[in-house]
Amino acid sequence: MKLSGGKRVLEAHGQAGLRKAARAGRPARFDQAQRAALMASLKAGALAVGYGTELWTLKRVGRLLREQTGIRCSESGVWHVLSRLGFSCQRPVGRALERDEAAIKHWRHS
Repeated sequence: MKLSGGKRVLEAHGQAGLRKAARAGRPARFDQAQRAALMASLKAGALAVGYGTELWTLKRVGRLLREQTGIRCSESGVWHVLSRLGFSCQRPVGRALERDEAAIKHWRHS
């Protein structure tokens, strides 16, 4: 019977051998400095990097990634990068910032 990689390591090196396992998965494409620069640009806002609105889209973030790092990502790749950085999908509220909540409440109740 052929042993799997983990069982083989366990038999050869014991529990300590299992703790030394290498990181699984594809290595990160962005280093810490690139992530920090991307975070700073995203937090500065889309207007600050030259867009006409504050809305960040996957296409815009992908373009920013390519400009800052030279690495091209698909939109799903951009989504994964953003989620690893702690960003989540947000939709604009669609309300005027200047709206008067008290006047609206009064209007609804009259």
